Amino acid sequence: RILGEGFIESTSLYCRFGEAEVPATFVDSSEIHCSAPPTKEEGLSWLVLPDQRHNRTILEDQMLLPMSHHYPNYLGKLVNVEVTNNGQDYTWSGFKFLYQNDIQVMKLSRASGPSHGGTPVFISGSSFVNSTELTCKFGEETARAIFLTREAILCTSPPIPTHSFHTSQEMIVIIYVSNNAVDYSVGGHFKYSHSLPSGTYQPGAEEVDTLLRCPRGTYCSSYSLRNFTLCTPGTYQPLVGQSQCILCPIGYVCSEFGMAV
Repeated sequence: RILGEGFIESTSLYCRFGEAEVPATFVDSSEIHCSAPPTKEEGLSWLVLPDQRHNRTILEDQMLLPMSHHYPNYLGKLVNVEVTNNGQDYTWSGFKFLYQNDIQVMKLSRASGPSHGGTPVFISGSSFVNSTELTCKFGEETARAIFLTREAILCTSPPIPTHSFHTSQEMIVIIYVSNNAVDYSVGGHFKYSHSLPSGTYQPGAEEVDTLLRCPRGTYCSSYSLRNFTLCTPGTYQPLVGQSQCILCPIGYVCSEFGMAV
């Protein structure tokens, strides 16, 4: 998306990324859209992100990524972006476009979780960038990603609407990962479960899919699917895997939390 003034709707409206020209889509005289053409991976070099700047002719130099850090370095390529209305005379705006290596996802630490979200998923791969726009998508739901290294990030599954399940108790979505919240790479599949068996909970941190039964002295309600709840004073629960506690019998005292007898 390029904003400016004086754009003309014509077949000669083009954008140029470095030396590569692509047709522009006219929106109005102040806005056009261009898709960046691909660049060869061998043309990328190691860059320090805070050093990448626009070279404006009117305003002062502007950082492309003002919140980025000097370390680590990333593979990239900085090119000029210019526009022409007639296919010949290009602007000289000083704006830059930064190509970066495509994200490659190799492994997900976890591939399923409950519909209420909150499941941590460690994603291993390459070319992750430590930026404020590092993002994961679970189907259509967006989640902020936490940068760990160039080879690892952490995303927490967002909740999904219950109406998304229709008649099924499970739904499989695609996980996408992006460094700029615009261009996404496919990361794998994630299975949402609409409900858990009564008396169980799912912490959401194991390497494998695991449902745990609530221990004695506790219960697991449908409102706390990631942990069990201690029986309150006046109640007890001698069995595992229960959805509620039992009132203390007449003649007995249940004075503490989590009593099993």
